[in-house]
Amino acid sequence: MKPWLKTVLAIAFLAGVAAWVGLKETGPKEEKKLTVWKADPKDVKTFTLKDLKTGVELTCERDPKDPDAWTITKPQRLAADPETANLVAQHLAQPEIERQLEPLADLAPFGLTEPSFKGSFTDKKGRTHTILLGRKTPTDTAWFAMEEGGKAPFTLASWSADNLRKSVADLRDKRLVLLDPANVSKLVIKRKTGGTIVANRKDADHWTLEQPANAAGDRFTIDALLNDAKGLKGTEVIDDPVGYSRYKLDQPTAVIELWTGKDKQTLTLSKPKPGKDDTYASSSRLPFTWKVSNPQVLTDATKSADDFRDRLLLQRDVDNLTEAELTVHGVRYAMKKGPKDVWTVTEPAGAKAADQDIHDLLFELVYVRAEGFPDDAGKNLKAEGLKPPAVTVVMRGKEGAKVTEDRYDLGLAKGNQVLLKFADRPPVILARKDLLDKSVRFADLASHPKPEPESTNQKKK
Repeated sequence: MKPWLKTVLAIAFLAGVAAWVGLKETGPKEEKKLTVWKADPKDVKTFTLKDLKTGVELTCERDPKDPDAWTITKPQRLAADPETANLVAQHLAQPEIERQLEPLADLAPFGLTEPSFKGSFTDKKGRTHTILLGRKTPTDTAWFAMEEGGKAPFTLASWSADNLRKSVADLRDKRLVLLDPANVSKLVIKRKTGGTIVANRKDADHWTLEQPANAAGDRFTIDALLNDAKGLKGTEVIDDPVGYSRYKLDQPTAVIELWTGKDKQTLTLSKPKPGKDDTYASSSRLPFTWKVSNPQVLTDATKSADDFRDRLLLQRDVDNLTEAELTVHGVRYAMKKGPKDVWTVTEPAGAKAADQDIHDLLFELVYVRAEGFPDDAGKNLKAEGLKPPAVTVVMRGKEGAKVTEDRYDLGLAKGNQVLLKFADRPPVILARKDLLDKSVRFADLASHPKPEPESTNQKKK
């Protein structure tokens, strides 16, 4: 290698090292978070907030057994909203300091000679820290603040200060009920109009109605109501001795009882002026008069009784069926699935239908959805054309190891609907008239099968 080339390479190497060192020295450094004290929000045991202009003070304590449960103990004992209380604890323990100022003898320009607000907290070790707020900065984006007893002010981000400057109204718990919808075992809704709804949980996905009829409950309607009840919060407490009566909670639109085993919570709802959105509530948990802003739970509770019933009364997989019977005006047509899953008509003699025609019929018959519930007692069967019925459907099959049999009758047609009754259930329902029309059409087709086309050899003869 030539001597001059070695020199060039050495210079290039040293230049690279210098550049790397320069980047390390002058590159962006991680900004250190400014702190006034070291504290963990989870260690906050109690906090006190005081408006120094009005003298109004509140104290809140954390439940030692539940870190997310808080209670306002002053000026009166009230349940505290855990989300709001946790935010206060967080911003007391770790206030968002934007800029640290130098120690100053005169704090009057910052409003800290006579502070406007004081927030203090005590941690698990008994240590107490207090922050003072003065006035807002000229840019209106922060507050001048200082540790009580200190001399060096700092600026506290407005959004952090806003999480400290809370009143009792801000901090009190506004959740009218505390529940996990999955744990509710019984639901009772007493309505001013529309009757009473009583539903019992059968399992995680199924409900059974006691009232207005002994029937399957609609899980989607009931689950929606429970979730809306869980999320219901008061927006404003009505500080009026006769508010309960004035806002018609003594004549409620609906009273909802939520049972978890033997424990019951009650939610009372009223809408004094039906044409307006204003809704009022009270509960066994928070027995005050509350105004609520999003009363979807009242809309849920006042739905028609039929909306609480499961309308999907039968849904089978047609491929799991093995036998079927269709009796139309006294004539019984028996069908059976044979080798290679091919369906044939086995009775009466001479009746025939193609596999696809039978499959298409069963595909319709295995799905029954109630369009209405005209007769829960089922005591007018003759007048409803169900004694004797126009059509009887029987379907048998297997779902895994379980043998299934479904049987129902079709009666009078009413417009585009037909009266239907299951053999094992008393209610008479309205179902789609297609079930009747397609059954009658199939019976006519099977009784008058089309002649099979002649083969070529038969034509020659």
